[in-house]
Amino acid sequence: MPVVAKLGKRTASDAGYWACALEGRRNRLYAAATDSTLHVFDAARPGEPLIGRWEGHGSYVTAAAWSNPAGRLISGSFDRSLIGWTPDGKPAWRTACSAPVKQIAVSPDGSTAAAVLDELKVLLVDVETGKTLRILQGGHAPRTEIGRPSTLYCAAWSPDGRRIATGDRAGDIGLWDAATGKFERRVDGRSLYSQSLLRNPRPDASEYEWGGVRSLCYSPDGRRLFAGGMGPADQNSAGLDGLMQVLEFDAATGKALHQFSLEKSKGVLCGLTPLPDGRWLAGCGGGGGGGAGGSGTLFLWDSVGRDDAAKPLAPLIYPTAMVARDLTATAGGKTLILVGMEKSITAGRVEWWDLA
Repeated sequence: MPVVAKLGKRTASDAGYWACALEGRRNRLYAAATDSTLHVFDAARPGEPLIGRWEGHGSYVTAAAWSNPAGRLISGSFDRSLIGWTPDGKPAWRTACSAPVKQIAVSPDGSTAAAVLDELKVLLVDVETGKTLRILQGGHAPRTEIGRPSTLYCAAWSPDGRRIATGDRAGDIGLWDAATGKFERRVDGRSLYSQSLLRNPRPDASEYEWGGVRSLCYSPDGRRLFAGGMGPADQNSAGLDGLMQVLEFDAATGKALHQFSLEKSKGVLCGLTPLPDGRWLAGCGGGGGGGAGGSGTLFLWDSVGRDDAAKPLAPLIYPTAMVARDLTATAGGKTLILVGMEKSITAGRVEWWDLA
């Protein structure tokens, strides 16, 4: 049966949102906000105003992740810190970082948080104490193809917790042994490197590097790895006119399996998550202006379905008025929650999408 999404309730906010995390026990949604706080919503009451703000960071909160076994929320910020929170919204620990935090991914067993830093490092910390366990570094090239400093954008744990995948600005995906921190191999995702100067080295070509691997996730069975970002941008643009793009790889070998762009959906694909059924992949992004995708896009893709010619099915695309930055699925997979920004980083929204 195909999955169909329908926009349900939405909530406007006085701050934009970078990321979100869902606590199933108390039906709490945590949104990482541009007002330097975490906004707390009752996820079981879509469309209702926030029920709290957790204060502790000194700049934009850019990352959030929930550890279910530990019962702890972990957040990261432009202020170069990680915070582990108590259930009542007090910092239980604070860990200093060497750079702003881009994203946080928690291991399947809930014991370790992988914090992606705005440099070529991933900090692995103990969820209970905030103690640094190890640092992943040295696997990614320090510079992009045009010689500018590279950075990491995202990370994902394999379902068995043995491997961590990381994505960088140049379009490379790194695979690491989670237990030892050893770099294993590089996977080519360079179709997500949206730099037009190399393809058309004329004086008026854009020098922006808005591309790169912006989102990663594994299939629930661990056999496939998905990467999201943006395809080639217009030669004369500032870089956000490319179509959102998804790459699929064999997780064991790194072999490319499939690639598709989201029709009329411009911008960066910021979030990817598999639905609990293991078949459907959901993603969101935006920033490319008008068109069928509006300011942003939600997509759903039956990743194992095939048509009569045995070819992969096309994704289902839904426009949203905001630049969608992150998404999370409820435990039963019946609802997707999107967070993002409107025209200004000081205006955001939360959307609840019902899946039938």
